[in-house]
Amino acid sequence: MGLSYSIIGYLENDNIENSFNIDKEYNWMKLNIKLSKAAWVQILLWDSNNVLRLQYLYGKSPQNIVISDNEKFCSSSVVPGIINEGKWKLKVISANIDEENEYSIDVSLGNEELFLERDFEPMGKSWVKYDRNMELIINDYNEEAKCKLKKWYKGDFHTHTNVSDGKLSPSELMEVAKKQNLDFFVITDHNIIQTGFPESEVLVIPGIEITSFKGHFNALGAKKWVDFTREGAMTTEGGMNGLLSEFKASGALCSMNHPALTPWAWLYKDTLLSNFTTVEVLNDPTFKGNAPKATEAALKLWNTMWNDGYKIWGIGGSDAHNLPTETYENSKMPSIIGDPATFVLADSLRAEDIMEAVKGGRVYVSRGLTLKIDIEVCGSNFCPGSDMTKLVSTEEKTIKYKLTIMEGDSNCEVLWIKDGTVQHKGKLVKNIVSEYEFSWKGEEYSWFRFEIRDCYGNLLAFANPIYKGFKNHKINTFGQLLKASGGVEFE
Repeated sequence: MGLSYSIIGYLENDNIENSFNIDKEYNWMKLNIKLSKAAWVQILLWDSNNVLRLQYLYGKSPQNIVISDNEKFCSSSVVPGIINEGKWKLKVISANIDEENEYSIDVSLGNEELFLERDFEPMGKSWVKYDRNMELIINDYNEEAKCKLKKWYKGDFHTHTNVSDGKLSPSELMEVAKKQNLDFFVITDHNIIQTGFPESEVLVIPGIEITSFKGHFNALGAKKWVDFTREGAMTTEGGMNGLLSEFKASGALCSMNHPALTPWAWLYKDTLLSNFTTVEVLNDPTFKGNAPKATEAALKLWNTMWNDGYKIWGIGGSDAHNLPTETYENSKMPSIIGDPATFVLADSLRAEDIMEAVKGGRVYVSRGLTLKIDIEVCGSNFCPGSDMTKLVSTEEKTIKYKLTIMEGDSNCEVLWIKDGTVQHKGKLVKNIVSEYEFSWKGEEYSWFRFEIRDCYGNLLAFANPIYKGFKNHKINTFGQLLKASGGVEFE
């Protein structure tokens, strides 16, 4: 016979701590989590060794959660391992204080055969090996290359499951990713680092979307939990800069999500731009607020960053939450993983190589188009993100930028952009090369990229710039960026 507890309370504060004692070691723990009213409530559970064993967000997530010494019987976002004796700590974090909203958490423990609910879905392959001396660290992640070729890999840098507020389970999202012909995606559930995922030929990279009332950012390639629950971490300017710095120091790439999309626009005016590696220029284009106003505002901010000398790379993210059959109001297309897709020129299909390629800007973003990009200088080939400074520092060189649509609708237009200004526009026809030539000489700072737009002017694709030279920044914070951009209206 096992042990059981019931923890009951009301959302009287935004941060409530509970504890309970476990009398001996057990093989498994089951938790049944309920609220009297739907609310954004996060639950975190630490064991007696102060190891974070459970991250949970109430809503779409299954109400029954299992932690076991056998990963085959563990729910998503838990740390497998023995249920050790001693004092366990539980934290209930609420975004909206509601003294009438009751929460209840029924805890049961046992060593006998585990009975699983009919709708239970195991976490898949665990990325965490329990260590009683560790913080929550992704320490058992298999980074063996799924493909060893250097080529363009198709991915998505912003995805969700029902572990946070998505509608698809991890295994269902994986199946949709396969149908979308993705090579990889980053799993970025709200305030949760997934600790495992179903195995597949599709590469899944750990991540987390840090979600506050004043902006969201993704920590791409996150392998360490950073305590966003500490006082002021997500409510003050200094606290958010601290979170960004800690994730960056841990090796993750910090990406500003949908920076101009109300009500989730970035509002931290004192944010240091130097903490970001990427910015999500194209977020779920099927969502009403994004097309076109928030997307165009994000492009304006991005151009201003580059004109001030920042090498902050543009990426895309589907931010998909829905079933693949669902559409948002006024949209004819579903919000689905892989739309937009972010293509990365990496040495292999391995998380470390994907992240390294992103840090080098070897990226283009596309909606339904597969592109061939050839950048030729004196017989040598280059790619988006290339630093051309040494090549053109002493002698004028002609850059031949060639672009071809290999797959997708060709009823579109290409814009060739230098230092934020359109130099030329031209029609794109499938399998026909569109070329633009220009010359560079010297180390004076300059950059060049393209955009592809449909017949209505909507953004279909863009590539990261090639560039030369260096420029000292005059802009340090996001507030200064807004001002330098001439004012950006958030949709």
